[in-house]
Amino acid sequence: MTEPLPDPNFQVEELLALLKATFPGRIRPEDEADLRARLQAGAERAAELRRYPLNFTDEPDVVFRALPDGG
Repeated sequence: MTEPLPDPNFQVEELLALLKATFPGRIRPEDEADLRARLQAGAERAAELRRYPLNFTDEPDVVFRALPDGG
């Protein structure tokens, strides 16, 4: 059984908080919005890719293919 996927928005805020705690004073307020947008785009792309099952193949130049309709 597949566990539910984590909320991308929560992951972004959690990662941003972790980065700010790890590097205090290094993330300027004016850069925070840009960083949040980049993290959000990455999280949305990762969530999109997780929706499709992987199809491993024997083809030497292809490792896997995402199948749009689950099969």
